Amino acid sequence: MKTILVGSLPPPLTGQTIAFQVAWEGLQDNKIPSRVINLSGGRHLTLEGGFSMQRLGHLFKPFCKATLLLFGEKTLYLSATQNWIGFLRDSVFILLAAAGRQRIVLHAHWGNFAGYYASLSPPQRFLVRWVLRRVDCILVLGESHRAMFDFDPPLAGKTKVVYNGLPYCKDETPLRPKRLPRSRPKLLFLSNLVLSKGYLQVLETLRILVHERRIDAECHFCGSFVLESGGSPYSTTEDAESDFLLRIRQADLAGNVHWHGPVDGATKLRILQQSHFFLLPTRLLEGQPISIIEALAFGLVVITTATPGIDEMVEGGRFGELVPFDQPHQFSRVIESYVMDPARFEAMSRASIDRYLTTFTREQHLKRLIPLILG
Repeated sequence: MKTILVGSLPPPLTGQTIAFQVAWEGLQDNKIPSRVINLSGGRHLTLEGGFSMQRLGHLFKPFCKATLLLFGEKTLYLSATQNWIGFLRDSVFILLAAAGRQRIVLHAHWGNFAGYYASLSPPQRFLVRWVLRRVDCILVLGESHRAMFDFDPPLAGKTKVVYNGLPYCKDETPLRPKRLPRSRPKLLFLSNLVLSKGYLQVLETLRILVHERRIDAECHFCGSFVLESGGSPYSTTEDAESDFLLRIRQADLAGNVHWHGPVDGATKLRILQQSHFFLLPTRLLEGQPISIIEALAFGLVVITTATPGIDEMVEGGRFGELVPFDQPHQFSRVIESYVMDPARFEAMSRASIDRYLTTFTREQHLKRLIPLILG
């Protein structure tokens, strides 16, 4: 049986595109017959969800390729999206596979489908239920995400949990707890620069550390500027970038901030190896950010916010610190407490690595994922 994987490969670099690439590479490594239909449009300017003729034209070729699902015996593995336009696109693949009587596996990499479903009109909800009932298996990222599909009992019974995994093998990580340097601890923001993910709160945290708490820290921002659809104060990503750089100058932090843009490969590994604190003050209902897994694997102290998916990842603060969104003073206090107690920092660094090894390795992820894809 051949597996047809439908989703977006990098670029752009996002948690979902990286996870989709890991799934494809896992099938290839295990010599399982597979073919990818890549939906990626490359560099993005807004969070996915908007409609454009350019995007529709880009989908014409994938839709044509998906007619393979009408013939033979296949499995559809679909990395799905959580917005109305994306759902309509995904429905085409699901209905083609259903018409061909294929096995359908939907992978939900998000954390708020119940809220999204509740925001829809009654006709839209009916269509969502009607389409999703043709799916054989729905993969969610954690036990806390099972409830996303409780709005329809037939769907709730199809959910299976597959934790995300590190996008590379264990031998590429040091697996040694970190120690704080005597000067200049390094902070890391490793995500697309989206306002709701809190990169400006990270910048303010750094300002407080440097100018109010007199801790000579530096912060590395790794990611592309991305606009949020339907509510961004910026007209373009260039405007967002200009505002960010202006804030750095106004806060007198030019010597403390490094923006690298999107990073991958050896550059990302080097930055992870050299960093000490990982900050993600997100207000989004995240799934399971791969950036947090990377931080755990490299022994960084994770400081983030409590959403159901993230809370499950760090077990309520056992393997990281949970701080409310838009509280840079509290973020700075947490960092200062670790700087003043290096032994505590090293203990949390060791706990981060243990959490990664017991739950989030690439090998564990694929060992669970591949059998569920194949059925």
